[in-house]
Amino acid sequence: MKSIFTFMQCWGLDFIRFNYKRRSVSFFYVTLILLAVFVYKGGFRTDPIAEVTASVPEVELSSVRALASGKSFTAVGTVEAISEARLQTESGGRVTAVVVELGQAVRAGSVLATLENNNERASLLQAEGSYEAAQAAAKQSDSGLRGVEISQTSAEDAAKTAASGAYAAINDIFITTIDDFYANPQGPNILGVRVSGNTTFLSSERIAFRTIMTNWKNAINTVTPASLSTLLTESEQYVVRTATLLDSLITITSKAENTDMLLDLPLSSYSTNLLDKRSSLNNLIANLKSAQTNLTTAKESVYRAEIGGTSSELSLANAQVKIALGSLRAAQANYEKTIVRTPISGVVNALYLKVGEYVSPSAPAAIIANNNGLQVVTSVSLEDSTRLNLGDTIRVGQNATGTLAAIAGAIDPTTGKVAIKISIDDSAEIQNGETVVLTFSEATVSVNEDIRLPLTAIKMTGSGPVVFVVNEDSTLSALPVVLGAVSGSAVKVKEGITLDTRIVIDARGLKDGEKVTISTK
Repeated sequence: MKSIFTFMQCWGLDFIRFNYKRRSVSFFYVTLILLAVFVYKGGFRTDPIAEVTASVPEVELSSVRALASGKSFTAVGTVEAISEARLQTESGGRVTAVVVELGQAVRAGSVLATLENNNERASLLQAEGSYEAAQAAAKQSDSGLRGVEISQTSAEDAAKTAASGAYAAINDIFITTIDDFYANPQGPNILGVRVSGNTTFLSSERIAFRTIMTNWKNAINTVTPASLSTLLTESEQYVVRTATLLDSLITITSKAENTDMLLDLPLSSYSTNLLDKRSSLNNLIANLKSAQTNLTTAKESVYRAEIGGTSSELSLANAQVKIALGSLRAAQANYEKTIVRTPISGVVNALYLKVGEYVSPSAPAAIIANNNGLQVVTSVSLEDSTRLNLGDTIRVGQNATGTLAAIAGAIDPTTGKVAIKISIDDSAEIQNGETVVLTFSEATVSVNEDIRLPLTAIKMTGSGPVVFVVNEDSTLSALPVVLGAVSGSAVKVKEGITLDTRIVIDARGLKDGEKVTISTK
């Protein structure tokens, strides 16, 4: 109300106070009069020229070639060292020493800090002692093995001697004693038995021993440690067969009459000699059995010694050494957890440990990196990744450049984008850990390549997509186009324009035939 009173005073009108509630009608008419006067004086007059100028939109033109070529997009990436290690403590405890400083160059394997480790050191010392004791026991077992191996060699030699002695004794018995009872014992023809009795058995056994003696001798000459036990068994069998043959002859001679003669001697006179030979065969059998027992015992001793030593695949000594070695490795691993080492060579870019502080397992310890070899890690959309090629030059920040070194083969499900890596020139003034803006530019489009325009340059109308060109009279003309696939913020244009066509770069809000002004910026 006060503003209205002031307005009326400015125009030289007398204002008579009145009660608003009582004279509301009069006040209404007074207000109409004042508004009429205000309009008459030109208070709401508009400038027709200014109104026309403000309604004409301003547009910016560009050739299709310029829009489709040299198109760029950006991404934000983080600079990191190609070779970098972010170290954490593997065990908890109080920090007892920090032997490096921030910015110091270190070699791979260098100790950065240590945590309290008295218990781990003691366990390691105990494990080392157990391992050395197992090694000593293994050497002692090997010494015992050599002893039983010597015993086995002696048993093998004794067994071979027993077999050879049995062969020699049997051969002598046949030549000096048994063959007297045969007419032609060594001849090629069938033997003729000179005594009565079971002549079929006597004849067949003598023929069989021709082959037995030959094979027995060959077996003795070619015997090996592996076949020695078999040779002893066969030798015993041959001695037993000889004893059976002698028993038959002893029976014949013991029943002979005084008139029975053999080689001009009474047949009964042969009985004593046969009994002596038969008695010697018992000794041969006993010797062969003893040699077999000694050989078996020696082999078992070697087997047990091998298990206790280190030469066997299943070795008790080796098992004890491995158990001790495993305990030693575990103690070493626990001890190493109290020492912070760098796995790579580089510079200490960050150091989080201080002497006297208590740290928990997996606490940050240090960052070691090779600051001379840097790369930028970032991610782009799938559509943008298809426009990139390994080896492309990428602008990093304002002045530096890099080379596209790697493109992931699939979308990262965490980010929904494709990860990429850009290697940076060593001379670039870029710092490790810096956040930079990456600018990716496409190569210039040629006549034979596809045309891709920004989506903002396309107008969707009822009759289809169009682009706008400006006529000589500064009016817009819509050119129908045929679109292809959309890629990011761009769309492929198949037909309707050429690379030299100049179009409006932003068609939003425009219409065909509309008057426009062309931007000069």
